Amino acid sequence: MKLKLVSWIREAHGKSGDTVFREVNGETIVADKPGKRKEPLSDKQTEVQYRFTDARDFYRKVKLVPELLAMYEKAAEAAGKSVYMMCRKDWYSVPLVRGLELAQYHGQAGGVIKFKVQDDILAARAVVTLSDDEEGTLIEWGEAVREVEGTNFWMYTTTTAVPAGKKVAIQIEAFDYPGNTGQTSGMVHTR
Repeated sequence: MKLKLVSWIREAHGKSGDTVFREVNGETIVADKPGKRKEPLSDKQTEVQYRFTDARDFYRKVKLVPELLAMYEKAAEAAGKSVYMMCRKDWYSVPLVRGLELAQYHGQAGGVIKFKVQDDILAARAVVTLSDDEEGTLIEWGEAVREVEGTNFWMYTTTTAVPAGKKVAIQIEAFDYPGNTGQTSGMVHTR
């Protein structure tokens, strides 16, 4: 049953007597206070509790690092959420690496590989690895840089020339501030 809550209840958080007020997806939920557990937690339930604790600890870390706090405050304001909720959401989500552009790389040094990293907050860093697809040997790897500071657009400029006719496997790994990793890969035939 859905009820329209008066404004002071819509803004309530926490508990009052045997009633608990919490926000879920922007709505205030009113529920009975949970009772005491009679059985021990399963391994899966314990793992979920640890993940919530880890997310809370990440939020505490963000509050202590002014640069991180400013980024999370800006994202929280834009999303209409609290900084805590943004930290928790980011803790549970993995960066998505997409839009891999290989048109400016043909195996020469100075070639440019571009991609986009989508995350709740800007990605912390991205690593590009190039290897010989047939032999599996490492050609080079390095940190990508943002095309424009403060955006999700990244680029990597290659430093090693690869002989013509080789297949180069390209692996992109993006890391967010909680430490989650997203990745994508591509292939280029050198000329």
